Amino acid sequence: MAQLILTSSKSPRRERRFMVQKRMTTVGTETSFDVEASADAGGLVFTLVREAAGYEIVPSGHKIRVNGTAIHRSVRIESCDRIEWSGGAAVFLESEVPLSRGADADRAIHSLNVLHNLASSLQSSGSVAMALHQALDA
Repeated sequence: MAQLILTSSKSPRRERRFMVQKRMTTVGTETSFDVEASADAGGLVFTLVREAAGYEIVPSGHKIRVNGTAIHRSVRIESCDRIEWSGGAAVFLESEVPLSRGADADRAIHSLNVLHNLASSLQSSGSVAMALHQALDA
């Protein structure tokens, strides 16, 4: 079952995980959406659609980037793809990663967290030096 691991630009160290269970899963800034996410502007951020061949992301009015590339129409996404928008980011996983917070779950997603933090660091000012230190400390 697919998952989204979300972070906010306001609290990048705090992650939230959501199981993607519906055929169409909406991600937006209000509680009426399937997944509530932070964003600099309100409303629908994107929609995930489960197809026979996998998942597609459908952008809304927000500027969405998948693995650093801006998207303007629906595109197929793969496991470990990074989805970014102004005010937040998410990592999409198709395989199951335990949702528990035990030692096994922490070890299972450690490398994903390192990559996620590295990608976030590379987008801020002074990013290369900070990202290098972060990667070496991991």
